[in-house]
Amino acid sequence: MPRLSFRADEHVDRAFITALRAEGYDVSTVEADYERGLSDEDHLAECRANGRVVLTNDDDFTRLGLDIEHAGIVRYSDQGLSPGAFVRGIRRIDTHLSADEMTDHVEWLEQWL
Repeated sequence: MPRLSFRADEHVDRAFITALRAEGYDVSTVEADYERGLSDEDHLAECRANGRVVLTNDDDFTRLGLDIEHAGIVRYSDQGLSPGAFVRGIRRIDTHLSADEMTDHVEWLEQWL
């Protein structure tokens, strides 16, 4: 099964992104791949078109995910997670859920820790 690819919203801790990339995950970011201030709706549409799961700690994506088609959302709320714990949770999600299973689905990272 191919690995999931991700788009980190602009509020995701840089250490999480670095740790995911060190594990070989493809993660797009505001600094390199998309414009800061892009609407959440536009994020979801672009991610759907490019098969990227949104990584976020923003409730707005969770609410929008109920009404807008998307490639998947991984939501976390614990701001105190270590990068290692964050990666372990993502690895578990990636192992158990395919890109097809993530489509239009919101997954809570903390449930995988």
